[in-house]
Amino acid sequence: MPRKDQFTTADFMDWSENLRVLNSLYEEKEYTYYMLFLIGTHFGLRISDIKRITWDDLIRKERIVLNEKKRGKRRNIEVSHKIKERALDIYGKQKPSGKYVVSLKSDSSINKKLKRLKKKYKIDIGNFSTHTFRKTFGRYIWEKDGRSDRALIMLNEILNHSNIQTTKRYIGIRQEEIDQVYKMVAES
Repeated sequence: MPRKDQFTTADFMDWSENLRVLNSLYEEKEYTYYMLFLIGTHFGLRISDIKRITWDDLIRKERIVLNEKKRGKRRNIEVSHKIKERALDIYGKQKPSGKYVVSLKSDSSINKKLKRLKKKYKIDIGNFSTHTFRKTFGRYIWEKDGRSDRALIMLNEILNHSNIQTTKRYIGIRQEEIDQVYKMVAES
């Protein structure tokens, strides 16, 4: 088991896989985990910040402005009409007693549950953890924008990375570029 200060990796999910799992969670009334996946993959937040999002933030506000817990950097997130609708729907079904959308305590217990969900829903991913959501967000934005440099620049700012190389490595682009070099050599 890695120490808290030790670097670990999480992989990203393909966006269609993310949508499939979201639908399954909704159908099976796994509303807390539905909201965890929804917020994580649509806002690109770390688990420490996801757990700070309130129902009021999602249902009543146009924007969520928060200082990231890990780095203290400011995030300004527009809450779309679609997210508001989904949050209101889940709020009505779940009738939560607390103000926080994801009121799960321990990150390790969340990761254990994610491992069970991976198996149950046959999620095609290697390393799956709470950080997968943030990486899935980044990868989706990059692919949706045609794998453009513009998307990398925006992601670099959104994810508050120190440079573009970090962002590329973070969403798995750097390794793909390296793999292409090996393929090119192998084919010659």
